[in-house]
Amino acid sequence: MENELRNYEDHEYDDNTREIKEIIDGKIYYMSRGTPTHVRIITRIAYRFNRYFDDKNKGCEANTSDLDVYLDKKNENNYVEPDISIICDDSKFFSKGYKGAPELIVEVASPKTRKRDRGAKFRLFEKAGVKEYWIVEPDLKSIEQYVLENGIYSNKNTVTILNETDAKELTGEEKESYTTIIKPTIFDDLEIDVKEIFLKTDV
Repeated sequence: MENELRNYEDHEYDDNTREIKEIIDGKIYYMSRGTPTHVRIITRIAYRFNRYFDDKNKGCEANTSDLDVYLDKKNENNYVEPDISIICDDSKFFSKGYKGAPELIVEVASPKTRKRDRGAKFRLFEKAGVKEYWIVEPDLKSIEQYVLENGIYSNKNTVTILNETDAKELTGEEKESYTTIIKPTIFDDLEIDVKEIFLKTDV
């Protein structure tokens, strides 16, 4: 399930891409382009964050992939390219990308990246002090919200769009509490409806 992993010393290449995308703990990860659904989900989430930042004059921005993020300020040999990085400190941008921990990171999982998103990256973001980490599962139409508490990520919330069968099986109490709204804890007046993120036209 994990995208092909190469050792940093090997200099081997994936047949589908000859571009180094991320280096984590000295290991190179080569990644192919995202699917149209993957790209559209990233665009929709980033748009909602940026619209909120503009309306509230927050001085933050949602940066999408192709921004190299160096979480360890002292090590420029390791970097990641998150699907979305929420950044509120312009002073940490430099010629190669961004040096420091974004406020919030979003990764849209795929069969090739899921293991890394939930393993190496999860631990890396936690250690670097990224305040929130969202893992988006397109097939499940869900967003998992992990919040840093005392240096450890805890699953604050998982918001899912239920299909008709699952929705009918909800108890009365469950129906009252069920919501498709996700709220980042660091911007508590921002609400994102996941129904606007996962559309029926996605394939």
